[in-house]
Amino acid sequence: MCVDLSSISGIGIGFRRAGSSWLHRLLSAQPGIRKPANGLNYFSDEYHRGPEWYMAQIGSPDEMVKAIEMSVSYGYPENVEVVSNRIKKSLGSVPLFAIVRNPIDRAYSDYLRSTRMGEISDITFSDALVKYPEFTQRGFYAALLKPFVDTVGAKLVYVMVYENLVLDPEKELTRLFEYIGACFDPNSLPENDKKLNWGKPRAKILYPVIYNIKGTVDRVAKTLGMYDIWSDLKLSVIKPYQVMISSLSKKESMDESVRDRLVKLYDADVAQLESMCNIELPWVEFRK
Repeated sequence: MCVDLSSISGIGIGFRRAGSSWLHRLLSAQPGIRKPANGLNYFSDEYHRGPEWYMAQIGSPDEMVKAIEMSVSYGYPENVEVVSNRIKKSLGSVPLFAIVRNPIDRAYSDYLRSTRMGEISDITFSDALVKYPEFTQRGFYAALLKPFVDTVGAKLVYVMVYENLVLDPEKELTRLFEYIGACFDPNSLPENDKKLNWGKPRAKILYPVIYNIKGTVDRVAKTLGMYDIWSDLKLSVIKPYQVMISSLSKKESMDESVRDRLVKLYDADVAQLESMCNIELPWVEFRK
């Protein structure tokens, strides 16, 4: 049986602990998008099931709704070569998109999750980086995305930045939807999604002050037709903003000497990612 996969409008390449699960939720809430609730891992682990199974999970084609699929396993170091080739073979030059996060923060979050889940022994982050090299390997985004760029071309690999999405979900999702040819509905953003209250401080008094001010300025900027300017300004001060929010939140910290070591480790890959995908990343520690 010949199965038509041409209704697929985009394939998402996820990276573990880089915001993929949150992006899944945001996309699933959009009426103009049809996608499985979670990754199908078809091009990595389930390819043997065949295209009939794949399309059955996604659903019947609809001209008014764009069909997409995204899996974190597509961005695993051990999978990227075979996944990129299978996507090209099955879908041709389909638009691809990925979401990346500061690789240092991603590695640390991966470590914390693995510790909480009992996947690794209770050791320091520094020791874990040596014992479990996958914590760093999963964050070499340029190297991991290069096979996809090589197969479909750089113009068909759209890179979202987690930190930008956190600051302005509406703007970043609008850009993604324009890329895949879908219609974004800002009114369908899930109101109670905890990630939309990213960095929520423990201080009950300061929380409403900070976020009410931000919300008010957002609305005023929209009214005055200056929202894009305001969004760009927010991105330019993302680091101080993150530091302020982090100082109000109860969270585990990373040893600065380890962070410095990781800056040196990732510096060349970050520069390559910017050049390869023609983007500017907000990770200020890599601009020193």
